[in-house]
Amino acid sequence: MKITLPDESVREYPSPLSVVEIAADIGPGLAKATLAGEVNGRLVDGAFVIEADAQLRIITGLLLPRMEIHSEAVTTNTITFHWTALFSI
Repeated sequence: MKITLPDESVREYPSPLSVVEIAADIGPGLAKATLAGEVNGRLVDGAFVIEADAQLRIITGLLLPRMEIHSEAVTTNTITFHWTALFSI
């Protein structure tokens, strides 16, 4: 699986990983700061598992306008969280 980051670097992984696991591979500080991710243009929570090639932007928490984060980690239904965050990497 190939993950393309905003700087257009590509990381390859042999199996599916969550947004936080990919952040941890980049660096432990980034993993601790990760709140969510943007996967192929869709905002998801940090537990979201990426299963195929994707573009990923990791989101850490500082203040910005309201965003919607869609989580499928808790239940099979999509849950929408409303909070404030800042795009980071």
